[in-house]
Parts: sequence; C-alpha cells; structure tokens
Amino acid sequence: MLRIHFSNRLQSLRDSVVTALGTAPTSPFSAQQVVVPSSAMRRYLNLAIAERHGICANIDFAYLAQWLWKQIAKVVPTVATESPFAAAALTWRIYQLLEDSDWASFPRLAHYLKDPNHVMRYELAAEIAALFEQYITYRQDWMKAWAVGNDVTLR
Repeated sequence: MLRIHFSNRLQSLRDSVVTALGTAPTSPFSAQQVVVPSSAMRRYLNLAIAERHGICANIDFAYLAQWLWKQIAKVVPTVATESPFAAAALTWRIYQLLEDSDWASFPRLAHYLKDPNHVMRYELAAEIAALFEQYITYRQDWMKAWAVGNDVTLR
C-alpha cells in the first residue's frame, strides 16, 4: 500500500512514518519500503525508528528513482530489475573511468588518483555514483546538460 504523508514540519513527518512502520503488520520475509530524498534523511529516520522501537530492521530505504524503477520492473517484463544508474552498477563504471582516463586538466583529481591505491579509487567511485543516483532524481537538468557536454552554473 502506498501512503503519502504531507507536512511542513519534519518532526510531524518523522512521527507519522515511525508510527506507521510500528503499527503496520508486515511479513518477516519482505522489507517495508520507505522513499527518502537523501542519505541524511535515511540516517535520521533510521535513528528515529531505532529510538522508538528499539531496533530498525527489515526496512528498505530507497531514493525515488530507485523505487520507481523497481515498480516499473514489476509491471514491464522487458525492464531490468535494477536500474543501470543505480549506485552499485555505476560504481564500477566510474571506477574504470577513474583508472583509465587522463585527469591532467584536473590537477587535484590527478594528484589523488596517481597513487595506485584501489581502495581509495573505489571509495571515490562509490561516492560519485551515489551523487549521480541522487542527481538523476533531483538534478535532471544538470544530467541533461552534462550529457551534451555543457557546464552547469550554480546559483
């Protein structure tokens, strides 16, 4: 069941979600799904749920784009179950780009990547992938501009 809670107060939204998660009968074999706008909100709700119920378990926090992709994949058989833009998939593509590309025009990045430490490169790739995953939902104009090679001006 889809529940949408509206409020201008974060505390009201938090209390609604925490209460709903505590009272809804659930199967121990399927996680409850909560759509969040950021990893900070995911952490905030995780702590609030654990504070109220003693533990935060069997809850799948997803960004809107991830959640929508999964719902579409359930209905349209030709759509893969995981988005090609999910952070887990993007991490390895970005890792390869960081390893293969010449970053001479970006001196700070080139300096960071000159060390062949694979763990550092993977962590950077994972951070970039997580940002792109959020940008797909909340900064589509940036993604479109970058896809055609344009810069984005921050205001």
